[in-house]
Amino acid sequence: MKSKDVSFRPPFIDLKLLTIVVLISLPIPIVSWLTAVGIQSRIESTYEAAIIEAVQKEKGVDIRQHPDVMSELSLDSRCWDYKETSSYIKQLCSTRSDISGLATFSMLTMILTGLVIFGILACGFVGRLNRFLLLVTFRIGLWFSQISVALLVLLNAGLAIATIYWAESWFIGRVHVGLIGALGLVAGLTALRIVIASFKFAHKVHARVFGKRLGRVDYPSLWNFIETIAKESRTTPPDHIVVGLEPSFFVTEAQVTCLDGNLKGRTLFLSLPFCRVLSRKELAAIVGHEFGHFVGMDTAYSRWFIPVYRGASDTVQTISSQIGNGSNGLQSIAFVPPLLVMNLFLSSFARLENEVSRERELAADKLGSLIAGSDNMVSGLVKVYAYSKIWEFTQDQMKSALQNGKVLTNVSAHFAAVAQVLPDDVFKKGLDQVYPSHPTDSHPSLAIRLQALGSELANVLGRDLKKVVESECAVHLIENFEALEVELSELENYKMIKTGVVEINTPEVESKVRAETA
Repeated sequence: MKSKDVSFRPPFIDLKLLTIVVLISLPIPIVSWLTAVGIQSRIESTYEAAIIEAVQKEKGVDIRQHPDVMSELSLDSRCWDYKETSSYIKQLCSTRSDISGLATFSMLTMILTGLVIFGILACGFVGRLNRFLLLVTFRIGLWFSQISVALLVLLNAGLAIATIYWAESWFIGRVHVGLIGALGLVAGLTALRIVIASFKFAHKVHARVFGKRLGRVDYPSLWNFIETIAKESRTTPPDHIVVGLEPSFFVTEAQVTCLDGNLKGRTLFLSLPFCRVLSRKELAAIVGHEFGHFVGMDTAYSRWFIPVYRGASDTVQTISSQIGNGSNGLQSIAFVPPLLVMNLFLSSFARLENEVSRERELAADKLGSLIAGSDNMVSGLVKVYAYSKIWEFTQDQMKSALQNGKVLTNVSAHFAAVAQVLPDDVFKKGLDQVYPSHPTDSHPSLAIRLQALGSELANVLGRDLKKVVESECAVHLIENFEALEVELSELENYKMIKTGVVEINTPEVESKVRAETA
């Protein structure tokens, strides 16, 4: 069982992360600038020593005692003299010009890095003003961050190579061409990888559910029920309804992959086990809550912000985990700065996303209570939070049965039976520390949600969980629900074996189980 304090409000700016980003992003341009300044000083001092020695030998005069002559013979003056014929001076002037370019390039990179960091923080600040600006600034800010990260990687790679080349030339008098070439190749490949990876940050959430799609023709009662709730919610009904064994209810417009293939459009997912322990009115309240996310401005938020925000967050975490395993060597290290920049961008929206998510969940609860009544919304919520614990217990029972050469033929019925026989105290313990499973959203704690509905968690915990009579059981809205439950149970058992969740050691037991789940 997962636990999470979603009422936690992270600070607007993560100062620790900001400091790390600054410290990691600036060293290369700073070192390049210092190197350029050092080489420029070395060029000036080398030329000055050479010209003093030459005049001393030719004229017997120490020109250091004659500032006017020193000024006239300075390298700067000779570089600007178009009549200059000395190849040595021309080479020095050309080198000094290149080094000056390196210094300027380094300074511009430092300025650009500062502007990128400032722009990221500004996007997060502007997004706090209202919901519309949140949608606009996040989209623009995400692309700005991606392009900036890719550009900074290329700039830093170029600076690093140029700095190594000139530093070796002037300070050790030897250039390791092979080493610099290898570094250039690695840097180029790494930069290309980061450019490609950076545009994966904005991928939308792709929900995967282990469930069956229910067609309108074969399940008219359920579709009529759902469409009625959608009408009362003043929103568009779903394009697809999927049922599964997971203890979750959600509506999403992200692409959903289920046992029947990929689904596009709006998809409603219903939990068959929960439909056995919820009344029709409780299910109406929960579905009304889900439809509440697609009412008014929340529609744009659910459609355009949440999927991209979650997708970007998931991508950052995925790439971070790939770096953590150390399999990509030096190239993985190069991913650290851009990932930190992307984390800084996401963290600047974290508190805002947390606050908006809390508000929209409470508003959706209110719509669910208007559709089905406050009591049904409260009892439905409590059951979703409380009975979610049973699913893990049920999965353990499935594993145990499989290891003994048996199967639970109807996992959903087993789930409901456990809910009926176990004392309520088993489910109520730590009830405020759990949250329902959802592929793209976070939810406030149960106490906060109940309080917004005019109820108190302490009062709810003091009462028995509301049991549902068979005639009012929500699962009866689904035609031939038992056949669906058995089919999904067989597939769930088979998945456990196929994926290695359950290890069956003896061929006899494995053959028996596979035969029963076939």
